[in-house]
Amino acid sequence: MATEHIPRLLMSNGVRYSLNRLGILAWCVLFSILLDPEPDDEYKHHFAYLSGTIVFSDGEWLAAYKLLDNGDVQVDFIIRDSDAL
Repeated sequence: MATEHIPRLLMSNGVRYSLNRLGILAWCVLFSILLDPEPDDEYKHHFAYLSGTIVFSDGEWLAAYKLLDNGDVQVDFIIRDSDAL
């Protein structure tokens, strides 16, 4: 019997540190990405300079991630949009 792969969030220790500092709202952003990671040209866009990277930006949060072949989401970073300036 084959088991279905459940997509996961994969992240570095640096991203985990950021999430601990940013709190529950940052986790909510990442879980919303995990539920629907495909670019939508509204909040999620392909980033042309880094192959395979998708950038999420909603005016409050900025995150970069890659959608892996098995459905997992590799988070490269997440920050508050106001901290990006």
